[in-house]
Amino acid sequence: MLGFEPQLAGRGVRVEVDIPEASCTIKADASAVARVLGNLVSNALRHGEGMTVLAVGLTEEDAGYVVRLTNDGAELPADMERLFERGVAGGGGGAGLGLSIARELAERMGASVGVERVAAGSVTFSLAFPKTVAGS
Repeated sequence: MLGFEPQLAGRGVRVEVDIPEASCTIKADASAVARVLGNLVSNALRHGEGMTVLAVGLTEEDAGYVVRLTNDGAELPADMERLFERGVAGGGGGAGLGLSIARELAERMGASVGVERVAAGSVTFSLAFPKTVAGS
């Protein structure tokens, strides 16, 4: 899990992975993808005080492929989109840069980063890539 295993295990967080065996092709910078996902996991660790599960999934949708990171220990502000603004830090410290950097890197690759509340205390951050056309 991008090198976060010790922190997740130390907090007693169970990681659930649901990634299909079939391959998917995206056009992206591998180091930027790792940085975006790392920022999302780091954010979950920093702000998910009561987190017990981090679910990681990859799904194919009509428009592309979506990586979802869902954790059950997050409290989010009503205006969740502000979390992606530079300098907007949630509780738990930090400079408020991680999510803005994640969105900026994603957009440079033609991808998008989003957030949604999926249940009380549970949140999903997503990284969505458009499908690539053969030969592009």
